Amino acid sequence: MTEPPQATVVVATRNRRRRLEALLAGLTRQDGVAFETIVVDDGSTDTTPALLSGGVDGLSLQVVRNDRPLGRAAARNAGWPLAQSDLVVFTDDDVVPEAGWLAALVDAHRSHADTIIQGRTEPDPEEVGRSRIFWRSIRVEELDELAPTCNIAYPSEMLRKMGGFDPGHFKRMGEDTDLAWRARKAGADLVFVDSARARHAVHQPGLVGALRDTHRTLDMVPLVRRHPEVRRALHRGLFVDPHHEPALALALGLALSRRTRGGSLLLALPYAATYRRHHANWPRTLAALPAYALVDLFCTLALAGASARHATPVL
Repeated sequence: MTEPPQATVVVATRNRRRRLEALLAGLTRQDGVAFETIVVDDGSTDTTPALLSGGVDGLSLQVVRNDRPLGRAAARNAGWPLAQSDLVVFTDDDVVPEAGWLAALVDAHRSHADTIIQGRTEPDPEEVGRSRIFWRSIRVEELDELAPTCNIAYPSEMLRKMGGFDPGHFKRMGEDTDLAWRARKAGADLVFVDSARARHAVHQPGLVGALRDTHRTLDMVPLVRRHPEVRRALHRGLFVDPHHEPALALALGLALSRRTRGGSLLLALPYAATYRRHHANWPRTLAALPAYALVDLFCTLALAGASARHATPVL
């Protein structure tokens, strides 16, 4: 008789075959745990369907295919109800778990049966070393109240009670944080397990991609409106990105530069200092600063508009 699964790994994916292959390979290296894997292909147009149709040696794999993209929340909702275990582990298609990752989550579930369990996630060090001006990844080195789904586990019964993710209000981001806070308000705890480790990809979207990505952050405004507790995770309880605060000072310095004969441009120094750690020297930092400023000010302006619409200040 086949051993019943102790955990169900659920992954939503779209057009990331190479990344998904690395994740699935990482799952095959998880020892000491009987588990199943459910991958929801959210309307991929690359060769992802071909990869999944062939199965993966060493994995109990179930594939759900959406003919058109429905978004991450809806994709995950198509996967987790199929779980045959008491523990649903969410990760993303741009994550690679380290050895012992799943066993650590399952062990934590044994002693915290009604608890949300969060693992440690760090940017892939090799990809960080190759990163350029614009890059994004996820880092979770302690309990993170935003509760990203890159490395987190929920009891199956808790997901059923919560009804899963909310795809109606959070199409671009925030659906994971919303679920965690709804569960916490219903009495669930959130714990951090350092030994459940995974590496997150480092994406390099470039200037155009970075500007496009700013629209994802707009969902933070309705998220904060629904869950004011999320402000605890924001910089000074207001800023989505710590760079946005000195970016406002930069904007003020530029606006007053004529009146102050350039003296107000000193307000740009704190902003430049926030990006100094990304570059080897000040000349490189200053050369990249106009692009950084364009993205940060564009995002802050967009958030200000969303804040006005929702009567909830978030910058």
